[in-house]
Amino acid sequence: MYTRLLLTLLSPKFHLMFFYGRLKSNLIGLPVYRLIMTRTWLAALSTLSYFLGAHATVLILVLPFVVLYQMASLIHLLTEHVWRVRKVGESVRDSHINNCLARFCGSNCPPNFSVKYWGSWSKWTAMHLFFHLPCRMLFVQGSLVCHDWHHRYGSIRQWYDYARLRELHAQKLSAEERYDYIDVWGMHNALDYVLSSLSKQPEVEIEPLVYRLN
Repeated sequence: MYTRLLLTLLSPKFHLMFFYGRLKSNLIGLPVYRLIMTRTWLAALSTLSYFLGAHATVLILVLPFVVLYQMASLIHLLTEHVWRVRKVGESVRDSHINNCLARFCGSNCPPNFSVKYWGSWSKWTAMHLFFHLPCRMLFVQGSLVCHDWHHRYGSIRQWYDYARLRELHAQKLSAEERYDYIDVWGMHNALDYVLSSLSKQPEVEIEPLVYRLN
C-alpha cells in the first residue's frame, strides 16, 4: 500500500485527473457569480503567467498549487478516515464515528531537562520543526485536526471554537467511560494506522456496492 501510494503521488495520470476535476468543479454547473469569479481568477493567473514566463510559472504556480497541493490533498484525504466499507445496517453517522481520526501533530516530550535527555530534546525539536510543523501546515490546516468532531456535530455553527468544544465532549465521554474518539499523534502514525487497518480488511469488489463506503 505504501508503494502504491508513492506511485500514485508521482503519477502524471493522477495529477492530470485531479486537476481536471478541479477545473470541472469550478467551471461546470455553477451559479453565475461563481463562474464569473472562476473566470476572473483564471484570467488573472494567465496574465501573471505571461509576465512571469514559463520557467517562473512552473516554479511559482504549477509546482506548489498543482503538484504539491494535490499530493497534500491526497494524503489528507487518505488519513481523514479509515475508509472501511460501511457495515450492513450501520448508519452513516456511526460509520463516521468508527472510522474518523483526530490527527494531532506532535510527539511526547522527554521526561525532563537533565543532561542525559539533551539528545532526546534535540530529536524532539527537529521532529517538531521539520516534520510536525510542515504536516500541520500542509495536511491538517485549521480545524482539520479535529475533523472527527465535525462528523458528530456538523450542524453546530461554532466551528471556530472546534478544539475547545471537542475537548469538552471528549471529557464528558471519558467521565462516562464511553470515550470512542480515535486520537492519533503524528501524520506518519495516522497514515500507518489507515493503511494497516485497510490491509486487514477482506478484498471488496467496488462495482456492485449498493451503499456508501461511509
